Amino acid sequence: MKRLFIILITVVLQLHAQTPEEHLIFRNLGISDGLSQSSIHSIALDSRGFLWFGTQDGLNRYNGYTFRHFLQQDGDSTSIGKNRIMFLLPDSNGGLWVGTYAGGLNYYNPNSETFKRYVHDAHNTQSTILGNTIASMVRAPSGHLWIASWQRGLNCFNPASGKWTAFQHIPADTQSIPSNKVYSTAVSNRFLWVGTWNGAVKLPLSDWFSGKFKRIRYVGKRTNQKNEEKISFLLPLQEGTVLAGTWGGGLNLIDSEKNIMYDAEIIYPELKILSGNTISYV
Repeated sequence: MKRLFIILITVVLQLHAQTPEEHLIFRNLGISDGLSQSSIHSIALDSRGFLWFGTQDGLNRYNGYTFRHFLQQDGDSTSIGKNRIMFLLPDSNGGLWVGTYAGGLNYYNPNSETFKRYVHDAHNTQSTILGNTIASMVRAPSGHLWIASWQRGLNCFNPASGKWTAFQHIPADTQSIPSNKVYSTAVSNRFLWVGTWNGAVKLPLSDWFSGKFKRIRYVGKRTNQKNEEKISFLLPLQEGTVLAGTWGGGLNLIDSEKNIMYDAEIIYPELKILSGNTISYV
């Protein structure tokens, strides 16, 4: 799925903090510079200062001068699971969690420069990742990883113990996630935030094992509520407020105390300049 817009939202929201003398300088890096492929899904900076780029054809590490490619190698189980990279999450040890399309979750070990694969096991669904296509992931203060498996639900993974916990939509349970099409995850001081193709929910970090999610209700003025509920990205701005990008419904703000979501331009009129209503990354 092609990302239509990549918005540097901090430039919009903090425009007043810039002085006239400040200038942003961008340098383009492409295939001619050594990038394996030009469609980039995720970018991360690790604890050693390397930039990582997840493309549709390979994982790229950049040291400021040259690129190194990490690709799937037939017959080598220590290579990356698939070449289409969806999401990157560094850890504090120089390692990197890599979410792939159809290749599961992979962990890059910086010492051996090899990958460990975590893939769905149909014969052991309670102790494995729900799906092999990873839309997003986030680390909680406890060290647990929350992983969005596209069309399969949400996982909580404890890297220390290797234990997996699954959360899926249950039609008769309004405290379950509202859809198994989970696209975005985020963590604020007190809550895990989850964006699905049927709205956003929050879960107290202090009681995550209960699996009791609170659904967020849209109360804005836009008429196409189905698009408002397709949450593509979540960004906590401060405790009590979360910015929500949608697929076709523009930018919204979530009030954590009232559990409601409304149009972001009510608070930030500058956002009316956006050229489209599909926000794939903020």
